[in-house]
Formats: sequence, structure tokens, C-alpha cells
Amino acid sequence: MLHDRDFIFSYGKTALTVPRNSFFIPYATFFPGEYDFLHPGKNDIVIDAGANIGMFTLQAARIVGSSGLIVSVEPQPDNIEFLKENIRLNSLTNVRVITTALYFQDELAVPFMGNGVGGHLSKSGSIMVETVSLKTVVSMLHGKEFWIKMDIAGRRGGGENEIKSKTNGRNGMPFRL
Repeated sequence: MLHDRDFIFSYGKTALTVPRNSFFIPYATFFPGEYDFLHPGKNDIVIDAGANIGMFTLQAARIVGSSGLIVSVEPQPDNIEFLKENIRLNSLTNVRVITTALYFQDELAVPFMGNGVGGHLSKSGSIMVETVSLKTVVSMLHGKEFWIKMDIAGRRGGGENEIKSKTNGRNGMPFRL
């Protein structure tokens, strides 16, 4: 639930509802250009794995336009609430939210701990979240080329090894799995 203690941060055409205790999130994303190595274009498809509250999702959705698609994957319940609110606030219709953790196997319940950017899969987590594999997410794209931004933490198995093998460790390039 969004509260009075939260605020809206605006930058250009983008508005972002941010938890009061996480002001550094938009600063780190909008100002230093953390994701500038990715260059999706109009009509492209982007997977935002570890979407958090949607900073990159919002930027990418504007870049790819209404004919493009952003698939935002986020497991943490508070982040999901902010993510959905930020999509609504920016009137975006080209974003699909997947409310699970990216993992090597579908439909598991795994423990998750922490909030905001510190949230991660952990054996000592108190929240149980469902999982989805990268292969399942990619299958939704019907063989189309896509970009991916992965900012996930916790147990390994979220698909990063599969990504590295397909890109030979290079950043900023589209590919198919």
C-alpha cells in the first residue's frame, strides 16, 4: 500500500513513486546512467529482471514505444506494488509484470528476505515467493530477439549463466535464447 511517507520523483516525462527510505534509487538510475550500455530501439522487446520499483522499466518503455514490449520480473511484494503504481502513473500500456523470482526452475516456492534494493533470495528469508525460469519468460516472446537487464541477487540460478554463455560475456547486445 502506498503511503503519505512515499513521494513522487519526476525526471523529464517520467514520474516515479519512491518509498521515502529509498531516495537513492532514482538518483542512481537517472543521473549516472547505470544502464546506458543497453540500446534498445523502437518496437524492441526488453526483459527487466529484478525490476524493483520500475526505474529501468519506465525508461525502456518510453524508448521502445507503444509497439514495443517490456517484461518486468520482480518477486518482492512491496516492490511489485510500487512497480505497478509507477506503470499506472506513467500511463504505460506496453509493460507486462511477472510477479515471481527469476530462477532455474518454474513454480517453486523459495524464501526471500529484505526490502527494496537489498531484497534477495535467501535460505533465511521470511517471505515465500514463486519462481519462473528464464526459459519460460523467453518462451512468451515466441522466438523474437530481445534485450535483457538483469539486476537480481541471492541464490544463483536466475539465468545469468545462460545469458553469459549466449553473449560471451558482452554487455549491451540483443540476442535470442
